[in-house]
Formats: sequence, C-alpha cells, structure tokens
Amino acid sequence: MDDVKALTIPDQVEEVVRLGDGDSDRFTAEQVMKRAHARWDRPGRRQFDAWAPEGRDYNDLLMGGRRERRQEEPGRRCQAGHP
Repeated sequence: MDDVKALTIPDQVEEVVRLGDGDSDRFTAEQVMKRAHARWDRPGRRQFDAWAPEGRDYNDLLMGGRRERRQEEPGRRCQAGHP
C-alpha cells in the first residue's frame, strides 16, 4: 500500500495504540508497524504497539476462546465463513 492510500490520523490525536496480531507473520507485521509509526509521527504524539499473545489474535481474546471451543465440539456444523 502506498502512503496515499494509507490511513491518516488527524493532527489533534495525541496517542496512538496499534494492535498487532500474534498469529500473523511477526517480521512483516513489525515492518508495517514501523512504517505506520513513521507516517503518523508528530511532535507530542505518543505511539505504542500492543501485541496479542503468540498464536492468537485480538478477536480470539475478545471472544474469550470461543473459537477453540467451537472447533472441539464433535458433530457441530458451522455456517459458511464461521468456525
């Protein structure tokens, strides 16, 4: 993605927290985070990266592990696109 299509942050935003998934390729995700940090850098703006645990993503954490339980239930049929 070039910078023209990238997300922009209004100048009045003083703090940015980027969420990184622990089930993505870590090296690639870190490079994306670094580019975003450079693009969004402003005097006085604080930026932080928060990573989900290894092998998990923030949706897993928000769902409280429901994804894993669904997959373990024998005979359960899932709708298309849902685990």
